Amino acid sequence: MHVSRAQRIDVECVVRGFISGSGWKEYRDKGTLARRDAAAGIAHSSRLPSPRFTPAIKKDDGHDSTSRAPTRTLVGQQLADQLESASLRLFDFATARCESVGIYLADTKFEFGSSTGNLT
Repeated sequence: MHVSRAQRIDVECVVRGFISGSGWKEYRDKGTLARRDAAAGIAHSSRLPSPRFTPAIKKDDGHDSTSRAPTRTLVGQQLADQLESASLRLFDFATARCESVGIYLADTKFEFGSSTGNLT
């Protein structure tokens, strides 16, 4: 294990492969997922057509805010794009590993930081 101090990026990088929980509630009520349109006819707890990046801005009080627009405002377009790309790549890697042993990865959350100017 390698440990180094990093500057926390105040975004929870959630990737959903299946729809359930709060994502299902939003989809059922509004037809959206993290405030973005989602395909019609998705069944509860089913696999999404493709993994969906649903970032959340960390709040010290109350529920986190889930949407891509506030993430871009908070960290800038370039870093937001890097967070999304890294999260989706990690999710794809983890999904393949899990499914190779019969486990379905419904969703996951990644938290990143910046150390010596690099995304970690």
